[in-house]
Amino acid sequence: MPVLIAALVGALWNLARAVLPGIVGKILITLGLTFATTKLVLPDLIAFLQSHMGGVSGDVLALLGYLNVDKAMVMIISAGVARTAGKAVLSAKAAP
Repeated sequence: MPVLIAALVGALWNLARAVLPGIVGKILITLGLTFATTKLVLPDLIAFLQSHMGGVSGDVLALLGYLNVDKAMVMIISAGVARTAGKAVLSAKAAP
């Protein structure tokens, strides 16, 4: 029985050594993209959207603020940017 457990643990250890570096790398790349998106891209995009909301009346803006449309827009935009950046980086093939 101890031989079976040792073989199982060894197989799991080898599997983890083969799979984890790729997963950890993808997680770190995704975290970096998320940080860059939230700190660099979104403030300019939010300022752009706010500058184009100048023609909307105060009542409509108050209603949009009450409904948290601004937070929903930021979530949607950041998800789209992160998805696009993730596809660009994670699916890129190494040059031969």
